[in-house]
Amino acid sequence: VTAIGRGRYRFSHALIRAAVYDGLEINTRVRIHGGIAERMEEIYREDIDPHLAELAHHFREAGVTEKAIDYSARAGWAAGAVFAFTDAMMHAQAVLEMMEKQGAEPRRRAYVLGLLGDIAFTVDRAKSVKYRDSAIALYESVGSFDKAAVVRVLQGRSLAISGDPVVSGALAIEHFRLAESVLAKGPETIEQAWLYEGIAAYESQRLDLVRCAQAARRAMGISERIGAKLTWSPAAGFLGFVLAIGGRLKEAFDLFDEAFEAGDQANTPGSGHAVTNLAGWCCNWLGDPRAARAWFERELDRPRNARLPHARRELDRKSTRLNSSH
Repeated sequence: VTAIGRGRYRFSHALIRAAVYDGLEINTRVRIHGGIAERMEEIYREDIDPHLAELAHHFREAGVTEKAIDYSARAGWAAGAVFAFTDAMMHAQAVLEMMEKQGAEPRRRAYVLGLLGDIAFTVDRAKSVKYRDSAIALYESVGSFDKAAVVRVLQGRSLAISGDPVVSGALAIEHFRLAESVLAKGPETIEQAWLYEGIAAYESQRLDLVRCAQAARRAMGISERIGAKLTWSPAAGFLGFVLAIGGRLKEAFDLFDEAFEAGDQANTPGSGHAVTNLAGWCCNWLGDPRAARAWFERELDRPRNARLPHARRELDRKSTRLNSSH
């Protein structure tokens, strides 16, 4: 072993550490891990966040499942907050595995499956679909149809994305239909607004302009009544798209500007992304690539997108493609 100061030592080689560890009895390992975890809680009480993953590991090895679940979940949230999605997914999978071994209540497991679906959406779309399908099935198996409906909205929106490897319009609209049958019975919520915005997105890709406009207006109306700029912005973007295709260009671009301003007011990562894509696409379709590029760069310039690297890459790729082709 090598001394590293303050009464602390480390093995000079990982293989030596592994050999010593493997030679310990199981009960001894459990006690050591438990002791380390408890001591870490005491030492780092005032600044525990940098040590969440390590605490989760030691409590898991010590068999203190609830604390291991708690620290793994917190480590996952912390990783997700800095867009370290692969790490966040690893922690959430650990939580699910421990819950399944523990026989945790189905709603808790369904929540984690839904969370895994959200995280995996950026990392692995196919896994995201599977996790969300599992969450929906588990929620519905215990009668939580309202929770299942919220996941169905997310699933429908994912499956409706044009060009995505998991795209399925038929499945998307079925998820939307089933979600609407539940959500429409309750009060107006942001989930309802996202539902109709998702339907508008789906119909825009099918160029069903009537249904797209209907869904967009419903999303906008709900968003206005509940004060949700975050959902009003993309919904207004889809209505602007319908107006532009229909030749009502001044109305369309006035609405695009208003929608982008609403995205600015929401000021969350990607809050102007949808309207930027729609306005940029319309400009390019109208033969004005310079205006299209200006729209993409307008959103790229917003500091909020520094925290959303995949969205920045998409907009930057579109802007670069326009630069190279004109």
